[in-house]
Amino acid sequence: MDSLVLDMLSILRNSGSAGVAVFMVMHVALAMAGLPCSPLTLAAGILWGSSWGFAYSMLGLVLSCTATFIVSRKLGHRVIDLLPASLGTRLSTALSHSFFSDWKSAALFAANPIVPAASTGYLFGLTKVPFVSYMGATVLAVLPLQFAYVFLGDGLVTSFEHSSLTKAVFGAFLLGLILFFYKRTKSKE
Repeated sequence: MDSLVLDMLSILRNSGSAGVAVFMVMHVALAMAGLPCSPLTLAAGILWGSSWGFAYSMLGLVLSCTATFIVSRKLGHRVIDLLPASLGTRLSTALSHSFFSDWKSAALFAANPIVPAASTGYLFGLTKVPFVSYMGATVLAVLPLQFAYVFLGDGLVTSFEHSSLTKAVFGAFLLGLILFFYKRTKSKE
């Protein structure tokens, strides 16, 4: 299994723009399935380093958020209509609550390291939050965590290539720090 993963990573790294396109398709597919894309964010750092890895992971996030939001905006209310009447009514009432009316709620959901940020488009596609507000808030909220994952991935490669753990340890520390502050912020609420 490890060999298969390493072979796939090697193929993506050495395939140029085709490898980047496959990465984007994988990112959107994971998001559409409601699965976390953070392993791909880590892989972006491994494959392309901090700079390009960060750029590609953010592009993957934007494409994934766009896909889930559009699918939900176009089809979500039809799915709610298929639910039993009492459940559909409660869900519609909850989604029309003022909490879901602006960019702040989108940022809160996206910054949460537990909920896959790219899949929150399914939720916010059902609300009145405009797409631009949702996307802007989501992108800004995930920047620190995205950078930490990419930097950690790049640090792992650097550690193996140069027998120095400095970058990987810093990346892990950065990731831990972000998670600590998130947990601390949540416990104050």
